Amino acid sequence: LVIEGGRRGTRVEAEGSSFRAGGGILARGGWLVLEESVLRGNSADHGGGLAAIGSEVEIRSSELTGNTAAQRGGGLLVLGSSVRLEDSSLEESESLQGGGAWVSEDGTLRIEGSRICGNLPEAASGPWQDAGGNAWGGCVADLTRDGVVDGADVSVRLAIWGTCAGDACGGLDLTGDGAIDGVDLSILLGEWGGCGTP
Repeated sequence: LVIEGGRRGTRVEAEGSSFRAGGGILARGGWLVLEESVLRGNSADHGGGLAAIGSEVEIRSSELTGNTAAQRGGGLLVLGSSVRLEDSSLEESESLQGGGAWVSEDGTLRIEGSRICGNLPEAASGPWQDAGGNAWGGCVADLTRDGVVDGADVSVRLAIWGTCAGDACGGLDLTGDGAIDGVDLSILLGEWGGCGTP
């Protein structure tokens, strides 16, 4: 399942207000298992990628990337719900609060074995559980570990341009092919910008 470019979401009445939620998917009052799916480039007021409202949701081996919300939960909104994110990616999403995910006080989000990168202003806001095995707060190409992939990271990569072997690469060979080259630079440019932290 691939859902890309969804706009506006569905009008929802909750917590005494009316808003648009779930640019990609709105799970309301039920149970949803999302497996081997992609939610990319969707937007809404709340829950740009997916909004879970009063629901049980499991997301496995899926990708939530480049989603936006005007208010809360660029990638994922968890409102009075229980959500499990396993072996998935939650990347490059943006919102006023909870760029990657926003969780209400009566909601739960459990994240395990997933990659969380480049969400702004932060990876997750509200009560969530890091169940282990996650790649948090930072992108592979953030070589300076300052939370941003920028010109400083390009400079580090260019300083050892060419071939290298094992430890001589210093972790800069992103493809593992024994060369610091244009392919590694492409990966770096693909992660350009902020890498949100939890």
